[in-house]
Amino acid sequence: MRCSSSMSEHQHMFCDITNPPQGLGEKTYENAILLLKSLDRKNFYINLTKEKRHIYDTNKHPMVNSCLKSLGIFPEKLDTLSIIHVTGTKGKGSTCTYTEEILRSKCYRTGLFTSPHIFDERDRIQIDGKCLSKEKFRDYVWHCFDTIKKDHYPTLPNFFQLMTVMAFYIFLKENVDVVVLEVGIGGENDCTNVIRNPVACGVTYLDIDHIVYLGDTIEKIAWHKAGIFKQGATAITVLQQDVALKVFCDRATQKMCSLYLAPRLQNYSTLKNCQILQEREDCELENMSLAIQLARVWIQNHNKAASERKWVNPFKGEEIPEIDKDVVDIKDYITILESVKLPGRLQIFTKGNITYYMDGAHTNGSMECCCSWFKKKSEQWPRDQNSNIRKALLFSVSGKRKPKAMMEILKKCHFDLAMFVSNRLHVDDQTDDAGQYNDLVMTWISLFENETSETKTKFTSSDAVKGFSCISNALEWCQLNMANIHNGNPRVTSALKGATHLQILITGSLYLVGDVLKSLKKVN
Repeated sequence: MRCSSSMSEHQHMFCDITNPPQGLGEKTYENAILLLKSLDRKNFYINLTKEKRHIYDTNKHPMVNSCLKSLGIFPEKLDTLSIIHVTGTKGKGSTCTYTEEILRSKCYRTGLFTSPHIFDERDRIQIDGKCLSKEKFRDYVWHCFDTIKKDHYPTLPNFFQLMTVMAFYIFLKENVDVVVLEVGIGGENDCTNVIRNPVACGVTYLDIDHIVYLGDTIEKIAWHKAGIFKQGATAITVLQQDVALKVFCDRATQKMCSLYLAPRLQNYSTLKNCQILQEREDCELENMSLAIQLARVWIQNHNKAASERKWVNPFKGEEIPEIDKDVVDIKDYITILESVKLPGRLQIFTKGNITYYMDGAHTNGSMECCCSWFKKKSEQWPRDQNSNIRKALLFSVSGKRKPKAMMEILKKCHFDLAMFVSNRLHVDDQTDDAGQYNDLVMTWISLFENETSETKTKFTSSDAVKGFSCISNALEWCQLNMANIHNGNPRVTSALKGATHLQILITGSLYLVGDVLKSLKKVN
């Protein structure tokens, strides 16, 4: 048993100390997934004191670098990856996917690292837009883990640290031309921020999220996000709140990084009559514009010496300039982006007499976008004089997020039925975590205490609000009720009696949406 000499005493104390589960002797794909899950310590950081959180944060990069060195990846070798680094709150995963699609259309070999996963852990690391095969993913997991374990046991990387290290190792082994790299949380202390020379950095719209990690104000969050800015890189942000832009200006100046605003897609003269501007939500268009600019900057600069690159002059002013809109292939890019499918993000799927509207919105800002989309799309469903369409909500949250503000936004959708679930697909017979969904039910009911008697009664003394111990139970309950209506069976909940079609908005958590997709067997 030996440990890397570069690891400090504090690092041993505060990195996740994990005993891998027993019985993983066979190096199968299934056991590789169990191993990764055993390293996932969701509440580890939350339960640390403020002082210990600081120590943990300052040791993230040494831990990741130490694991990389165990795999033969020193900083100079990591520098050979050509990287687009993306942070933000709303839409950073979508922006990364859009960027990767554009670059792949130009015949570049791409590596994509995003989180969280929708279907399984392989989603997070993709080559040329595809997950690795189970066999290849299995081999990479066991090789990386076993090699790191030799140097670091009993101090092991946590789930996200290992996935980040694996991603870099895989991208080098697979000889990609470009890496599109999404941060996990924040930027400054994020595991991905061990890179030293990204070609471009992107920032999507900021919102209050991950308060324990990043702080409770936009200014604090912006400081962390701008931690990915690097000298020699081109940093591009979408339009933000003024306080966030001020922080970006200060951080870009300190880091001698360039800084630009991505134009609104509606402001490109060549796109004035483009159909996508009418069909997509503003949040989607904003992410597409950022992706177009990130891809365009990388194509222009990735193979040039620093002195020959465009858009790299260090920012020195107080007003962020808009990057120019002279994108030669922009219409081709739009055609590509129109065809991109993002699982679990503004996704619609109809099965029988139920239509599922799915979006992993989990902040107030993203929920506003989600509700705007749902109201628009649900009203477009074909109707006739015999139509009796009902609207339902299926909602859950992950982590320590506060649901009430999101529910206030959702309330404007005027649901006929509201369902709340624990964030798991199936119930464990040994446990019934009623606490989570009961809290959500009571929070929802509290929103109607001052409403008119009819609306108040609807959600306080009827079956128009329900809690479920798992996601599959909620889906099966809806499907059974709608099947009974179709078959003329009178056993139907009063909230759905007479319905000809049910529209369910599923939101609040990407984990919830992913599990719904699995349950509906929509995995490609």
